[in-house]
Amino acid sequence: SDYKRGYNCRDLSGWSCDGGTIKYGMLVRGSEPNSVDRDLMVDKIGIKTEVQLLPLREQATDYKMKSAWGIDWAGNDTENVKVYSPADASDPAKKALWAKILKAIIDSVNHDKPVYFHCGVGADRTGVTAMVLEGIFGVSSDNVDIDFELTNFALGWHYLESGDVYRGREYTEYIKLKQAFTAIPLVGGLSDTFRNHCVSFALSLGITIDEINAFRTAMIDGTPEILVGTNYTVTNALTGVTNSNAAQSAEE
Repeated sequence: SDYKRGYNCRDLSGWSCDGGTIKYGMLVRGSEPNSVDRDLMVDKIGIKTEVQLLPLREQATDYKMKSAWGIDWAGNDTENVKVYSPADASDPAKKALWAKILKAIIDSVNHDKPVYFHCGVGADRTGVTAMVLEGIFGVSSDNVDIDFELTNFALGWHYLESGDVYRGREYTEYIKLKQAFTAIPLVGGLSDTFRNHCVSFALSLGITIDEINAFRTAMIDGTPEILVGTNYTVTNALTGVTNSNAAQSAEE
């Protein structure tokens, strides 16, 4: 890239996960895009959807609410709301933004449209979004740490300019992030694993277990486990509806 912020960009792929490895070419994480990289990212790599994590006041003036590459745009359309942690979902506005971000990514992949998701420098907001996605795929907690730390190889220029800190597993803010994930309430029946906390987080945002399973199937090169959501027991005699206690998932 001829654009300095374009340095911190990588495919979220190759990591071992449930039943295989994450596929290449479908999810790319990075920093704020610039039109100079359209030929590489759209024409060569095939990105179809840009998911913006920055609120309007932080978005580049020329690219507010639209893609720098002229492709489908989704993500943050608020003036000031931003998300840095799953703990932010306790705020209704931030929960709605989290749901919008993850839904846009999952829907795009489930329709075979590669995604580029980003914030400003591709470190923290991009990092926590990557963490949720990697968790859903079943990437180990250690490898999630490594992917977060890889940002340091790209941001040397940023440290020199701003005196920023090294981002690693001992980084105070990162420790808080990991703790926020382990604090996510588990959906009934799911065991206490990093993956299941991330899956439970997605379910809490209104993403269905069927959408999650389709996303895992689309993104995992191998044979991923089919996840089962909460089983519901019907305790009242219902009229005007069809129900089954044998169903493995439910939508409200």
